[in-house]
Amino acid sequence: MADNGAGAGIRWDKEVDWLVVGGGGAGMVSALTANHLGLDTLVIEKAPYMGGSTARSGGVVWIPNNYLVREGGLPDSEERARSYMASTVGNRVPSEVQESFVKYGPQMIEFLRDHTETRFVWSKGYSDYYPEATGGF
Repeated sequence: MADNGAGAGIRWDKEVDWLVVGGGGAGMVSALTANHLGLDTLVIEKAPYMGGSTARSGGVVWIPNNYLVREGGLPDSEERARSYMASTVGNRVPSEVQESFVKYGPQMIEFLRDHTETRFVWSKGYSDYYPEATGGF
């Protein structure tokens, strides 16, 4: 980054390469990735416990077309996920964000499997929020 002089003269108690604000699921995956890449990483959290809304949801995540559902024989695909999001989310989320989710979500699950002790399970029979929607199960 270019030094624009902002913060000049300020002494910080701690300087890091990667600062994560919030210890929820997304923040923790960001921190794990940065640490894996060799960055000095710090997570700050305002709550007395980590987890954020991910913990409140019971740790349930929807990552379409991941290795668990493929191994379980579910006929999931990127196209099916796109159809489901189009019918449930529509244009409320930019298409490039939806596309990144579909493309990189499965890679994120594999990264966690390969580089952490985190283990996900596919809850067979646990339906989508809108199973009747195009692309739903």
